[in-house]
Amino acid sequence: ETYLEEGRYGEGERLLRRALEMQQNSANANPESVGVAMLALAVASEHTHGTREAEHLMRQAIAMIEGRRGPDHPVLAAVLGPLASLLMQAGRYDEALIYAERAWQILSRNPSVGEPDLLNTMSTLGTLYSLTGRPREAEFYTRQAVSRAETIYGPDHPRLGWYLRAYADVLKRQDRKAEAKAAEKRSVEIVTLNQHANPVQHTVNVNALR
Repeated sequence: ETYLEEGRYGEGERLLRRALEMQQNSANANPESVGVAMLALAVASEHTHGTREAEHLMRQAIAMIEGRRGPDHPVLAAVLGPLASLLMQAGRYDEALIYAERAWQILSRNPSVGEPDLLNTMSTLGTLYSLTGRPREAEFYTRQAVSRAETIYGPDHPRLGWYLRAYADVLKRQDRKAEAKAAEKRSVEIVTLNQHANPVQHTVNVNALR
């Protein structure tokens, strides 16, 4: 995971393949641990081999966790969210929305979920509503992500910059140019201020969900 944060995806992939193999061969392995290992490998594989293997690994993880723990297990959200993001990047918006909504339903019902995980999912969900022609829901979720992020993190945090950019994109699609420009300008200012900080990671805090 350190290699992934540093952008050293090839090195990370090699270690993560070994880690997944060890998990799968362990007599004490549980589906959550194997699923998380598959997700980590999928993130690396997306950068080194493209989206096909990454999507396959994520779907494998979802099927395994769901088959063993049921459709509402909180760790499922750790995979549903990244799969939604991957499908969104591929332009498969309707499919992506299904997984984002499932992730939100699981996370919003779980009191142990951290605020960052909720905000990431809200922002992704809002973006997908915008891309699938549901502007009211799009604005609601992206605006809520911005508002809550500012309250929690303060006015200059890099996470807030990312949520502002997503909100600006939603406003652009509604042809609200002045509001979009203001949100985008503020986003750029925050990102510039934090240019050496690690990027926002769109994953769920798995340890908090176990």
